Amino acid sequence: PGSDVNLLDGAGDTLTTSSDHNYFDHSSLGNTGYNYMGGNDWFADNGISISGLKGGTVVFSDGTTGEIDTVSNGAGDTESAYIYYRAYEDTDITVNENSSDGQVVATLSATDPDSGDSFTYTIEDNPNFEIVGNEVRVKDGASLDYESDNLFNLDITVTDSSGASYTEEFSLNLKDVNEAPTDIIFRPDMSDQDNLVQGASAGTQIVGIYAPGSGVNLLDGTQNTLTTSSDHNYFDHNSLGNTGYNYMGGNDWFADNGISISGLKGGTVVFADGTTGVIDTVSNGSGSSESAYIYYRAYDPDESTNIHVDENASGGTVVAEFNTSDADQSDDHSYALNDPSGLFELSGNKIVVKAGADVNYEQQTSYDVEVTSTDANGLSYTETLTIHVDDINEGPIAGNVDLGATLEDTSVIFTASDLLASSSDVDGDKLSVSNVSVDAQYGTVTDNGDGTYSFSPAADYNGTDVPLSFEVSDGTATASATASLDVTAVDDGPVATGDSFALKEDQGVKGNVLSNDSDADGDSLSVVAEKITTANGGTVVLNDDGTFSYSPAADFNGTDSFSYTLSDGTTTDTGTVTLEVSADNDGPIAGNVDLGATLEDTSITFSAKDLLASSSDIDGDKLSVSSVSVDAQYGTVTDNGDGTYSFSPAADYNGTDVPLSFEVSDGTATASATASLDVTAVADAPILATDSKTPVVGNDASAIELPDITSTLTDVDGSETLTLEISAIPDGAVLTDGKGGNSFTATSGNNTVDVSGWNLNDLTVTPVKGSPDFNLQVTATSTETSNGDTASTVQSISIEIADQVIQGTVGTENLQGAGGDDTLNYNADGTWSGRYAAYNVETGEKVSLSDDNRSSDVFDGGDGYDTILGTDGDDALFLDDSYSGFVDGAEARIQNIEEIDMGAGDDIVDMTSNTYTYDQGIIVKGGEGNDTLWTSTGDDTLIGGTGNDSMYGGAGSDIFVFGANEGNDTVDGGTGGGWTDVIQLSGFSDSDSQQGWTLTLDDGSTISSTDEDANEILLSDDASGTITFDDGSTIEFDGIEKIVW
Repeated sequence: PGSDVNLLDGAGDTLTTSSDHNYFDHSSLGNTGYNYMGGNDWFADNGISISGLKGGTVVFSDGTTGEIDTVSNGAGDTESAYIYYRAYEDTDITVNENSSDGQVVATLSATDPDSGDSFTYTIEDNPNFEIVGNEVRVKDGASLDYESDNLFNLDITVTDSSGASYTEEFSLNLKDVNEAPTDIIFRPDMSDQDNLVQGASAGTQIVGIYAPGSGVNLLDGTQNTLTTSSDHNYFDHNSLGNTGYNYMGGNDWFADNGISISGLKGGTVVFADGTTGVIDTVSNGSGSSESAYIYYRAYDPDESTNIHVDENASGGTVVAEFNTSDADQSDDHSYALNDPSGLFELSGNKIVVKAGADVNYEQQTSYDVEVTSTDANGLSYTETLTIHVDDINEGPIAGNVDLGATLEDTSVIFTASDLLASSSDVDGDKLSVSNVSVDAQYGTVTDNGDGTYSFSPAADYNGTDVPLSFEVSDGTATASATASLDVTAVDDGPVATGDSFALKEDQGVKGNVLSNDSDADGDSLSVVAEKITTANGGTVVLNDDGTFSYSPAADFNGTDSFSYTLSDGTTTDTGTVTLEVSADNDGPIAGNVDLGATLEDTSITFSAKDLLASSSDIDGDKLSVSSVSVDAQYGTVTDNGDGTYSFSPAADYNGTDVPLSFEVSDGTATASATASLDVTAVADAPILATDSKTPVVGNDASAIELPDITSTLTDVDGSETLTLEISAIPDGAVLTDGKGGNSFTATSGNNTVDVSGWNLNDLTVTPVKGSPDFNLQVTATSTETSNGDTASTVQSISIEIADQVIQGTVGTENLQGAGGDDTLNYNADGTWSGRYAAYNVETGEKVSLSDDNRSSDVFDGGDGYDTILGTDGDDALFLDDSYSGFVDGAEARIQNIEEIDMGAGDDIVDMTSNTYTYDQGIIVKGGEGNDTLWTSTGDDTLIGGTGNDSMYGGAGSDIFVFGANEGNDTVDGGTGGGWTDVIQLSGFSDSDSQQGWTLTLDDGSTISSTDEDANEILLSDDASGTITFDDGSTIEFDGIEKIVW
């Protein structure tokens, strides 16, 4: 079974296997051989000690082979050893059907004279088996079905280590294993001959014919008989030599010429269009074997819907037939039914209705039952079947109804629902009514067409239980019933006929209401006497003899009425008297109105509608306004001609309840009224003046004299007071009035002072150091004492801070500009040593500072346009320089500067920094000399001037300005997107492009467009190249997008 297996031969030598599957034969053991000693399961070889052989194989010369199970020394010494083994025949190889993947079927060994050989085994391509090592195993995905194929021939080849091989065929028997049923096929009761139907159109191909059992024969055109071997086998057109089946037409048959069919009754025919049927009859329609007819019953193969039973079906009614699908086709099956409803039972392979069962659709429309099929070995399959109950109409039950009573000569309406009140239908069908009728002696019945009927009694008829016949229908069946009602006798009462009278407004009328009333029975008539107040306020006195008098309400006109009760002594009727009162004009009622208020010296407009707000007319006449007037002491009234009026108060007048008179007219009569309004006092804006010394120019941190201020009231009636304020004073600025002794210092949130009473001719303001220009606001306010109304006049005093020239001295200083356009002079505090260099933090470029002027000052321009002015020496100026001193409170060395002009000399300006950002945009001029000018963020302008200059713009849209014969310059606009860097060539505006200069672009850079009219060339992003002037001077550039000239 493996390496390191030892056998000790009789000579005392140990023989050891060298690898798996090596074996010892009698030659290798000194030809001592092996001899079977008898018994059931062991043998021995004297003189040989054996170890490690358990699991190996023993091979006898007669071909018997066994697997070694136990090795023991039966004699108690090494002279004899017993090897127990399990014997088998080489040809006796079996495997159960449906065996799982990887199951070992057989173990292989080989015989080879070369005892030291190793072996490999292969199997001819096989879908079911494979070899793993020396084992034959079931292959993954194998199909081992005894019923399909129970014998397999395997060609197995053994190859030794030298490549020599031997092939032998083995037979492998598939052992039948009982399998459980897999399906129960249900179909409707097929015994009814009415189910014989046509299942397909003429010419439809038959997929196959399923035989009902074994021994079914079909004879094809070549006279070969095909016989089914078991249930459910079937013949298709391929097995019949591809002759096929074709439907021949007619109601229920098909034929296939040249085929004789027998024994198919009870089988199944399947058409290509899905139609399926149970074969009922097979006959030779032509009397010969040339044609055969198969009659079949078609059914729906969907088991979930095809099983039905009629409600109220009798006991024994077949509900369904069934049979079992089982891989073991020869199995017999027994059946059991689990029916919770108790309505059904089994009869052989059929489900039938139990005797006495009540199958009622209205109680339940379907039932689920379980059918279990069990084969002879006890394996079973259970399937649930739904039995659908088909509703059978059971007809309505019509019941008689009582419709109550109606009066003589009075129709009554009743509905179909009234007639159906006692009717019902066990199926729950919707019921309807028809043929409603009555004998003419009782009256007539009318169908109103909306589900109602009207019964009208014959004239003057009365009686009980008038019969009306009708029919009830459930849509299929009908039933008859009778409705009854009573007609009650009534007295014929009096008839009151309406009266009409005419009169004028505020006048009365008399009359008699009985003059046109009547009574069919000739009874004496009277009315109920009463005093009546009408809906419109009129008064009626009605007497029992029918006489009356009517007085309308004051000023009423229109239609009025009253009702009366007429009596014949038994019954009554009601009549109505209509009174038409004609109109007589009533004049308008004019009411006083309050028009509110207006301000002094301010007109107010009001409408006729405002004046009529309190006026009315009882007749509802449309009212108008006229003669609107006012006493001149109060002002004037103007008719605007559009239904509005304007009142303008007298100059400076104010007061309450100014009376305006007016007249109201209804078109016939007029009335007078008064409208009142108030005129409210208002403050008049005062007069405010400053002398002409504006704008005022002065220095920051110095007293600036303000112009004289005068203010007076314009209202001279003495009702107003005057105040004066100065506001918008800058924080920290001091306002004083000289000898007046008043002073005010502005702070954040407190920038306004009341200067009423100050010396307004000697005012000064002192702004803080660095103050920008500012505007003082002077406000004079008049206040109306009576109501606090105010009016103001405002003027502004403009203060301009003078431009300054600020000169630094030796040492560290903060040179700070004010609000003007200041000049900050660069002052050298020494020079840089040779070990220092200017460093462009954005490009990494370095330029030596050796012997360049060094400044320790901070330049802060403040407001205005401020300039740093360099010397004629070699100056170095930095945005960020921490080596040459520091000013307390300052940040970057350059702040709020709009222009840097370095003058003559080889100057350096470095605006790059890792600490500060200067992005406001700046103009940098190099002047004469070889200058280095570096800016960073912002849209900057760099002008190198004469000399060989180096310029860098950084981020932002920068402009680099050059002229011809100014030296050999280099330009870097800074790489990146979102901005446009421009080279501007001065002195070439009157010429075309490249006139006096030539453009050469580097590889990868291109001209996007040229606009001669606009004097510009657009380049690709971050273009590089050289501009060469005719005088030989050059500009080498990088990071440029446009050239203008």
